Amino acid sequence: MATGAARTLAVIGGGVIGLSVARRAALDGWCRDTAPVVSGVRDLLEDAAR
Repeated sequence: MATGAARTLAVIGGGVIGLSVARRAALDGWCRDTAPVVSGVRDLLEDAAR
């Protein structure tokens, strides 16, 4: 149980960080194609929530 909860929290934390980095990259013009990154992170979060 604790391991599953820890893994879920890690995925959610990583997803939040990933979204933040992707958003910042888009704002700063580092990467024009951040949509696939954001979509992938969103998919991971949805899978973890199931």
